[in-house]
Amino acid sequence: MNERQLKALKGAKTWNMVLLVFTAIGVVLSLIGLPSTLNPIRENYELLGAPGLEMYEMINTPFFKGYTLLSIVISIILLVLYIKAHITIKKENVPSDFPYFLNIGAQLIGLIVSFFTGSQTFILTIILTVISCILPTLALINLSKVESNK
Repeated sequence: MNERQLKALKGAKTWNMVLLVFTAIGVVLSLIGLPSTLNPIRENYELLGAPGLEMYEMINTPFFKGYTLLSIVISIILLVLYIKAHITIKKENVPSDFPYFLNIGAQLIGLIVSFFTGSQTFILTIILTVISCILPTLALINLSKVESNK
C-alpha cells in the first residue's frame, strides 16, 4: 500500500472506531431499556396527558415491539461487523463496505417507520438520521479512497 492508501485507511479506521464505540453504547442502552420498552407502564404515560396516552398506545403495539427488537438485533450485528472491520484494518487490509451501508439503510428504514407511525418528532428524526448517516459515509469515503488508489 502506498502512503495515500495508508492515510485513507487510517481515516477509515478512525471513523470505524467512532462507529464501534457509538454502536456499543447504543446496544448497552437499548438492552438496559428493553424491559420498559417491551412492557411499558401505563401510569408513566398518563402523567403526560393525552399525548402520553397516544404514545403509550403506539409503543404497546406488536409492530413497534417487533421493530424495537429488530433494531437491537441489527445494532448487535453492526457492532460485530465493526469489530471485524477494525481487526481487518489493523492488518492493513480493506474491510467490507457492508456494515456502513447496513447502518445507513437501517437509519433510513427508521426514518420511514417514524414517518408512517405519525411521530410528532418527525423533523427531529430527519435531523438525527442525517447526522447519524454522516459517520458511516465518512468511513465509506475513506475506504473508497483506498480502493481507488490501487
